[in-house]
Amino acid sequence: MYPVLNIYQQSTTVTEITLMNQGCGSDNICQSNLQLHYKFCSKMTQNDRNIFKSLVRDEGVAVITPSDEEIALEITVTNRNGDDAHQCHSVIMLPDTVRYSSVLFSVAEEDIGCTANGNGTLIDCDLGNPLRRDTEVTFYIMLTTSGISLNTTVVNVTLQLETTSVQPIQLIEALAKVVFELELQVNGLLRPSQVSLGDIMKGESAIKSANEIGPSVQYEFRITNLGRPLKSFANASLNINWPKENSVGKWLLYLVHIHSEGVHTVPCTPVDEVNPLKLVKGWDAPPRRRREAKLESSSTEGLSIIPSRRKYKTL
Repeated sequence: MYPVLNIYQQSTTVTEITLMNQGCGSDNICQSNLQLHYKFCSKMTQNDRNIFKSLVRDEGVAVITPSDEEIALEITVTNRNGDDAHQCHSVIMLPDTVRYSSVLFSVAEEDIGCTANGNGTLIDCDLGNPLRRDTEVTFYIMLTTSGISLNTTVVNVTLQLETTSVQPIQLIEALAKVVFELELQVNGLLRPSQVSLGDIMKGESAIKSANEIGPSVQYEFRITNLGRPLKSFANASLNINWPKENSVGKWLLYLVHIHSEGVHTVPCTPVDEVNPLKLVKGWDAPPRRRREAKLESSSTEGLSIIPSRRKYKTL
């Protein structure tokens, strides 16, 4: 409030002091009309200027896709058709899933500023004393998504306006959905592209070496992430089903070895599916490599070399 002191000196030397609130009604009571609007945004820089774009919405609710980039909660406070709002504050309460980073204002305001508590879950923004009638303030609370996990489905931010002017103000909940989007691409390669299993297939008890199961087959799977990095908030897995046995329990494909190439090793489960009969001590067993090379040299891309009299299946 801005008090105005009117001092009248009378002959009896009695001084009269009258307190009046500028920007208030005729009854000297400030009745503000504060309104708060919010939206979740992404931030980009263009020509040294910050550009904020609303996040994609699903059924009217903003969708957050966790990443290394910050998201912005745009808050606009208006005071239309009301008196000045004295000691006007906006209090923002954050969940543990998002972290406060900084605050940006749409225009330079000397009388506006925000402070946060130690863990960044409570931000108090001073919007002016007073926030004049028929004015508005827009600012952006910058948030990181490092606390979001695969179990997070919703981000709920609580917003509260406060003023010493007369106005009942309710809490507002700013809601956003959390969606994990992964652009994964899987490519497969088989060497050789065709194999002959032989006329006689043995059961497990009759097999003494891996050579008796059949020729060597190598499957190669290449997984490429075309989108944002997974980081720590998500894991990707590849489920592989292969024809291990036929309908009567005879071996078709015996898993000898799993090898991975890339930035880190790839653990596979269950581990007892790899070489369960302990028939092979290593992937580079000489007899199997020679036979594999022979089969590859006899195959032609796009041309079947299996005689028509043999039975064959595509697996």
